[in-house]
Amino acid sequence: MICHELKLRRLIRERIRQETSKKFSWNEFIDIIDNVSYNNFDKVISYLENCLNELGISSRAAYVLTSHSVLKVACNARGLRQNMFEVKIYERLKNLPVTKILKHENSEMPKWLVCELVNPIQSVKQFVPTMGHEHRR
Repeated sequence: MICHELKLRRLIRERIRQETSKKFSWNEFIDIIDNVSYNNFDKVISYLENCLNELGISSRAAYVLTSHSVLKVACNARGLRQNMFEVKIYERLKNLPVTKILKHENSEMPKWLVCELVNPIQSVKQFVPTMGHEHRR
């Protein structure tokens, strides 16, 4: 039941966003995010909520940027660390089937990442073809 309520809330929020939103501008986003402190991302999140479809929010907010990409933005210090670790892991494991980072802020603690839009793997059966072989314990 809770899942249906969340879906309904997202649909309502998306409908309101469509009616009131403005068009996303990469330059405007960069101007806003470059001028926020590392502990106050409210202005960035407010801008993105009015322009893009939200996928989820916790210590980072994720938004659909295009049909193939997602914008992940830190909301706090924990989100900054998550972005940093995601970049480091991706750079070490590029040749494995991990989510591709298409671009990110050039910083030790990046405020934002653009990643490929992926569908989460739901079962081992889906995972095996991705890896090319079956994992045995």
